[in-house]
Order: sequence, then C-alpha cells, then structure tokens
Amino acid sequence: MICAVNGPALGAGNVLAAVSDIRIASEKATFGMPEINVGQGGGTSFLQRILPPSKCRRLTLTGDPITAAELYRLGAVEECLPAADLLPAAVALASRVAEKSPEAVRRIRGSYLTVE
Repeated sequence: MICAVNGPALGAGNVLAAVSDIRIASEKATFGMPEINVGQGGGTSFLQRILPPSKCRRLTLTGDPITAAELYRLGAVEECLPAADLLPAAVALASRVAEKSPEAVRRIRGSYLTVE
C-alpha cells in the first residue's frame, strides 16, 4: 500500500501512514498523535516501526506534530514533494510496482508484514 499524504495525518491517519508499505508526502503534510491532548494515547507500536524511539515518544507524549520534511530526514517517508507533484509521483510509483510479478510482490510484502 502506498500512502500519499497532502495535509494533516493525525491520530489514526498517522497510524495508517505508518502501516503503509511506502509513504510519500507533500511539503504541506504534517503528522501527529494529538490524542494525549484529550487524555488518550495509542498507536505507539505502529509508529515504532518507522520512527526512532525518542522521536516516537516525543510525538506521542507531547502531541506536537512533525513535518513531512523532518520525516523525510528520518527516513520515515520516501519523498517530500511539492503538493502538485504528489499524486503524479504516487501513481507513477504504484504503476512501477504493478508492473512486477503479483506473486513476487505478495511474497515480499508478506515477509515483513507480520504483527508483533
């Protein structure tokens, strides 16, 4: 699953991005876990898959958002693009994957998509 984020990905939206196979984002995108602001929490186990432990704790304990540029720097998103380029880049990437052997893609995805 390729996730293309062009605005705020907060809470469950951020978790959805975290569990995607490939994440790309526009320069306008932000990611956050604001649940702490209303006395809730969650999603940490999914965010730990893509973020360093300290960054994950900071995101979930403060509720402060993080920019797509920062996630790109951390390697959590593959590309940080101008908004106008985001959808064409996502479609091009999906097309490249779709050209590959469906069986091979299933095997590759299955090899790392285990829930721990």
